Amino acid sequence: MRIQDIAKACGVGVTTVSRALNDQPGIAAATKRRIREMARTLDYQPNEHARNLRASNRVIISLIVKGPTNPFFLEIQDLVDRDIRARGYFLSVVRVPHAHDEVAAAKGALAVTHPAAMIFLGGWFDRSPADFAHVTVPSVLCTTPCAPHLDGADYSSVAIDDKRGIADVVTHLHALGHRRIAFLGSDVADRSVGHLREQAFSAALAECGIPGDTTLVRRGDTQHEPYSYDYGYSLAHRLLVERPDVTAIVAMTDALALAAIRAATDLGRVPDDLSVTGFDGIEITRFTTPRLTTLVQPTETIVSATCDLLFSLMEGEENRHILIPGTLRVAESSARVKECAS
Repeated sequence: MRIQDIAKACGVGVTTVSRALNDQPGIAAATKRRIREMARTLDYQPNEHARNLRASNRVIISLIVKGPTNPFFLEIQDLVDRDIRARGYFLSVVRVPHAHDEVAAAKGALAVTHPAAMIFLGGWFDRSPADFAHVTVPSVLCTTPCAPHLDGADYSSVAIDDKRGIADVVTHLHALGHRRIAFLGSDVADRSVGHLREQAFSAALAECGIPGDTTLVRRGDTQHEPYSYDYGYSLAHRLLVERPDVTAIVAMTDALALAAIRAATDLGRVPDDLSVTGFDGIEITRFTTPRLTTLVQPTETIVSATCDLLFSLMEGEENRHILIPGTLRVAESSARVKECAS
């Protein structure tokens, strides 16, 4: 008899059953009684070996990093480690390639290290309730927003307002006179923030009265890591060769934006007649030539909110979703389009 069977019989989540059986706070007394009675009825016997392992690792927090080559995630990871250690816990990092399943990786971490809680850094936003049922410890999705098709009470998230951020970028370029604006996105199979930012880009163009052009929205194949510099260079180089009329590029990440600048420079374009913008605000963008115009994600705020939320869940509080605004940092990589210059 498994803990999942008790959850199904009681009509509650696996996490709720686990907390009830371990006498943790945050569960109504009547619910706790019902779960314990069902456990006795079903003759549930806890795995003492697993319980001992969990107890020995009660100070471990797992960080599941989806897309570990993303430079932005490296900055987030360092801040998470600092915050977790300051609270007396240790961080165990699980690196998950972009094309792999982060929930499967989380299940593996639960079986091996038995962490007290988990943070998912990146990941698909189209998960199902069944996916979250496999995560039996308190967890927070960091940088992945609340999905509209899911019950928000089943999980927690902390993320940037991608829609507003992309709109700010497009509005900035529109004000500079740009009308032929391209977008560098994730691979064709992406179901994460790359897809959300692409949708936001199309919506922002419409708000500015710019007709959509599918040939200016570029996505790569699934054979390459979509957060890598090589991927961004390849995507941008092909775009600029095929569409030399483009006057501005909106990249879904800073890594792609910096790669696009390199590709454009190789073609003799930046910064004279092509503007390029990024999204993230990674540290290196303040030191490149030209300095990158980008939508800055407040990493300190994101990490602090994530860890505060995670530890509140560990104390039995309810799931919540936090959306944080970004800030457009205008720098040297965006300028007024030539034909509109005064």
